Order: sequence, then C-alpha cells, then structure tokens
Amino acid sequence: MRKYTFRVGICAAAVLVGTAWAEPERAGRPLRLELDLVDGSHIIGTTSIESVPVQTTYAKMDIPLKQILTIKMGDDHETAALDLCNGDKLKGVVTLEPLELTTLFGSVKV
Repeated sequence: MRKYTFRVGICAAAVLVGTAWAEPERAGRPLRLELDLVDGSHIIGTTSIESVPVQTTYAKMDIPLKQILTIKMGDDHETAALDLCNGDKLKGVVTLEPLELTTLFGSVKV
C-alpha cells in the first residue's frame, strides 16, 4: 500500500511540474496561422492581428484569433464558416483587410 501511495504522489508531482513549465512558454509565443489557398499554396506564419471582425445575420462581433480553430471561406469569397475552440460554429461575412504574415521567407500579404 505504501508503494502505491508513493507512486501516486510521484505521478501527481510530475504532472504539476510539467504543467507549471508548459504554461508560461505557450503564453509568450505568438499565434501561428496556417493558410491553405485556392491555388494549393500552404502558408505558415505569425500575424499582428488579435481578432477577426465577423458580421453575422444578428450581430457584428470581433472574434479573438486564439478562439478560432478554422475559417473556411465560401464560394462567393465573402461569407465564411468559423469553427471555434469551444465547439460553436458561426457563419457570416469576414471583413478583413489584407492579412500580413511573417514567415521564414519574409513578409507575405494575403
């Protein structure tokens, strides 16, 4: 019984230490975006924007970038379907200026 209690204590300590080290590292890093373009290009980089303005049928809102999993643009290149981290789904018009990404190869505007 003592060995079992000791093992549980060691596992709990390892989890707490791992969590304590992992959180500050993630908080300091900029968000990385991955874009799949219509022509087949795949661009990965960071951006300075923090939210995406969306006009839905019921409200205009700014969705924080860190709350968005995916944005899929419609065939009309105006409407978009957003999947959020909490499981919500939104449809609306995204009103973004050209998005500037900093990549390994320099700055790119999409």
